[in-house]
Amino acid sequence: MPNWCENWGDITHEDKAKMEALRIAVNRGHLLAFAVPQPPEIDQSVRDCDKHSRLLMQDKTVKPLTKYEQEWLDEYEATRAKGTGVMPDWYDWRVDNWGTKWEVDCHRNDYVDGTLTIGFDSAWGPPILAFEQLANMGFEFEIKYFEGGNVFGGRYTSKDGVFKDEYIDNLHNTNWATAKEWVRDSFEHLFATAH
Repeated sequence: MPNWCENWGDITHEDKAKMEALRIAVNRGHLLAFAVPQPPEIDQSVRDCDKHSRLLMQDKTVKPLTKYEQEWLDEYEATRAKGTGVMPDWYDWRVDNWGTKWEVDCHRNDYVDGTLTIGFDSAWGPPILAFEQLANMGFEFEIKYFEGGNVFGGRYTSKDGVFKDEYIDNLHNTNWATAKEWVRDSFEHLFATAH
């Protein structure tokens, strides 16, 4: 189970058709796949991994595995044992292309007057690489992020074709008096102490 990284902000594009395509992808739970689509072999790897987990967790006292399921499971595990890494192919591909291991979990998705206001959680850290690709596609955004387990945060932005990631390590030690305005506005309330 990962630490969840909270992400929130606004996304726009001058092309209404591209915004509509993004809005549809987000509604379907495919924000990162819209930015950087997974190759078919990675999609298959994800399905195989899901099937593997389901078969392993199946209560075999209630429903024993069929001959086909057991053969598939044995073959899958033998193939995995020959691999060089412990993580499935999909994991490395997603981290290398999205910046996180899973598709994001959107909990806010409001589309008003050409602006998508979004809130979502991502595993371990922000999906910087996927958003860098959205910037290359002409999307403009300001997305802030906070990961409470390791107490880091920041923002990634795209404006006029320029992508920027601003990372703040250890927000506990931030000097709020000298911090940039967006840093204070985004994070100070999380660390405020009663006087």
